[in-house]
Amino acid sequence: MMIATNAEGSLLHYHTTSSRLLHKIHDPTNQLLTADYKGDGKSFLTAGEDGKIRVYDEQTRQLTETLEGGAGGLPGHTNRVFCAKFVSEDPNLIVSGGWDKNVKVWDIRSGQCVRGIIGPFIAGDSIDVHDGFILTGQHTQSQQLQLWYLGSGDLAEDIPFDEKLPSASPVQLYSTQFQKNSYDLILAGGSGSNEVKVFDGDSFFEPCYRIYNLSRACFSADFSNSGDMFAIGGGDGVVRVFDVTKER
Repeated sequence: MMIATNAEGSLLHYHTTSSRLLHKIHDPTNQLLTADYKGDGKSFLTAGEDGKIRVYDEQTRQLTETLEGGAGGLPGHTNRVFCAKFVSEDPNLIVSGGWDKNVKVWDIRSGQCVRGIIGPFIAGDSIDVHDGFILTGQHTQSQQLQLWYLGSGDLAEDIPFDEKLPSASPVQLYSTQFQKNSYDLILAGGSGSNEVKVFDGDSFFEPCYRIYNLSRACFSADFSNSGDMFAIGGGDGVVRVFDVTKER
């Protein structure tokens, strides 16, 4: 199964092997900007313009939870949500972020926001979680790439994007994630100088790959499930695939 969202407010549910559209949920008043499956495939979520995170049952495709904050918990989002993800290490948690410069941690059991991180300006698929850390990629000209403690919301580390391999102009990130499988690398790309960098966690987040001179911004980046390859796509309409096992 595959889910996709669009700015017209539609959630589209596809059967990948037959390419058939199986189900559609449409809300003409709400642009949908992000979607994610839970690790066990039994639930999925959407979020977007209205700042609410909606959780659905995969089998029935019915809404089971709307996360919007308040009512005894911390406030919810006050602007568009561009990224929301289930936490694979704790299936009860969801992490989200957007234009209100707040990253929120939600507990599905209570339906409440249990933790907030003030600062990260999220404008794309630029939140990831691994081993008790939240990775954020900001669409700003400084402090673009940061690690936060999931348990406390405190800043763990700034990862300088331009310090080791200076860019022509500051990169404003649209996409970032941990390497799948080994989680040793961090991938990040965006606009500004329109480039992508890969950082090595085993060497204090030194940049080990740099893709630059792109004609348009990088809007999306993803590691393969094995972690051996990554792909980037952006405004030039081209998807590029790279092998990280080759000599750096």
